[in-house]
Amino acid sequence: MHPLALENHDFFKWFLICVMSKYSDFTGRARRKEFWMYTLLFFIFSLTFVILGAITSSIAVSLGMLLALLYVVIFLALICPTLALSVRRLHDVGKSGWWLLIGIIPIAGALYLLYLFSRRGLPGPTPYGPDPKGM
Repeated sequence: MHPLALENHDFFKWFLICVMSKYSDFTGRARRKEFWMYTLLFFIFSLTFVILGAITSSIAVSLGMLLALLYVVIFLALICPTLALSVRRLHDVGKSGWWLLIGIIPIAGALYLLYLFSRRGLPGPTPYGPDPKGM
């Protein structure tokens, strides 16, 4: 298997699950794989738009502005699934979704959230739902 090939296209599957079926589901738990696959695709998408925006702005400013507007619209549409996934990820490590607010604290808050998002989920059922690995 090629090192960049992902089994069963998991790369896109997790992103589509978050955007299509769990768009506004703030209940339950999310595995690390679900969170990081979504985050990776979101990052690639954002980086692509920034690069295309820079290239098109140097060619035609109006085209660059149109691309920037399109990015803003798509970004706004993805805020809800991103927040929902983040809350479900925090539920998997036994924290309330309100812990997202710790990200307001400069640097330390973001680092602590990164730590929480990277932790292994709690095994077995929790008050937030059953273990997503056991499903």
